[in-house]
Amino acid sequence: MRPLPFAGLGLGLAALLGACASQPVKPTLTVDRGACDTSPMLAPAAPLNFDLRDEKTTDVQLDKQSRCLEVDGARDYYAVYDLPRADQPYSLAVGAIPEGTSLPSLQVVLLDAQGTVSRRLTASQFQFRGDRFVALFKSRQNEARMIVQSDHALVGQELSRIQERTETNVISGIAGHVAFFGSLHTGEDKTVSNTFSYTGRLIVTITPIPTAS
Repeated sequence: MRPLPFAGLGLGLAALLGACASQPVKPTLTVDRGACDTSPMLAPAAPLNFDLRDEKTTDVQLDKQSRCLEVDGARDYYAVYDLPRADQPYSLAVGAIPEGTSLPSLQVVLLDAQGTVSRRLTASQFQFRGDRFVALFKSRQNEARMIVQSDHALVGQELSRIQERTETNVISGIAGHVAFFGSLHTGEDKTVSNTFSYTGRLIVTITPIPTAS
């Protein structure tokens, strides 16, 4: 019996899809856009998830569909968010998520209601906490908006870190008439390197700070 002509095509398509799915995420090293904004467009601004009683997160994606900003010939992707208005203080964590060899380069700009820059968080305020490259800061009453923006000065640079992996195995047995139990701890360190990118996934976490009653 002659084989069906679509059998080979199906196997080839499955192999192609598998190869595409396994391709690692590579850093974006250019801003491929036409004209960019010469100053940030502050409206419309997206809201951030917020709850006075509990921690909330908001996913942010900087990609080639994001707005771009060009200042003195340098370009960056950016997104604008309204900060929650609350009498109770809260902390914010803006964290970049490594994907493949890529790590979003980040800077965070806080502005007041008139659009004046209140403070700017750059590379020196970010550090790895678990698997996220994070800047932590506390809310201020005068700040109304937040710009999350790539950092062209970092793009293309490599960041290396030591990643620890530990494993605990429970062991038990009987020696003669005595039962024994214990645990065996093993681990290894490895160097992980990422290249800063214009694009990538971020997570903004807002945590209410309890006040004295």
